[in-house]
Amino acid sequence: MVQNTRAAGRPAHHPVATLAHVPSNLDSALLTGWARAATQALERHRAEIDRINVFPVPDGDTGTNLLLTMRSAADALPANGEPAGRVAQAMAAGAMRGARGNSGFILSQVLLGVSEAVTAMGAQPSGGRVLADALCRAHRLATAAVSRPRQGTVLSVLAAAARAAMVAGAVALEAVAEAAASAAATALRATTGQLPELSRAGVVDAGGLGLYLVLDALASVLGGRPAADELPAGDTPQPACGH
Repeated sequence: MVQNTRAAGRPAHHPVATLAHVPSNLDSALLTGWARAATQALERHRAEIDRINVFPVPDGDTGTNLLLTMRSAADALPANGEPAGRVAQAMAAGAMRGARGNSGFILSQVLLGVSEAVTAMGAQPSGGRVLADALCRAHRLATAAVSRPRQGTVLSVLAAAARAAMVAGAVALEAVAEAAASAAATALRATTGQLPELSRAGVVDAGGLGLYLVLDALASVLGGRPAADELPAGDTPQPACGH
């Protein structure tokens, strides 16, 4: 089970890159810092994600697949000085080339949604609005890629993050990122009670946990705070009392 505890003697992990100022848009520096921070978050928690991988089949490779996919996206980052649209496109293309398994493919669709939104932002609208658009695009793309979408999976976590980002509106980018990550954590906890396989094992959805870490990495880079180390634990509904 994913426990809401910190491993003994394990230091807090800080973001790979913090920014001297909070950008108003998803610019090149932020996208680069996010890719690297997300890769490191998945590296730290790969074994844990693999261990709780029981749906759709208990093959124990979701964490590894997510890490390889995100690492491929980070490896594709262009040299400094490229515009944000070019950086986002390179990340998405790298993720698509390196996608492993269903979870990796869905992550590549998330990054494709980000790429589409950043490329379309044109007149530099609010970064918060662009992130909300990115997550909504990501949800549409990822859902369309799954033949039988089900509640309690990474799609549920992504849907909650997208809704929260849209509700937050065109406020500061940092606030929208935190709202999306917080909603993802709440939705992740709920997955334990939404799928019988997860409920029996007492774990959260492995793919959803990986997505939460990716979204939290963005919020951590923006906020200059440590990335998540205490992971959301499952929230299994209690049985009803007899009459």
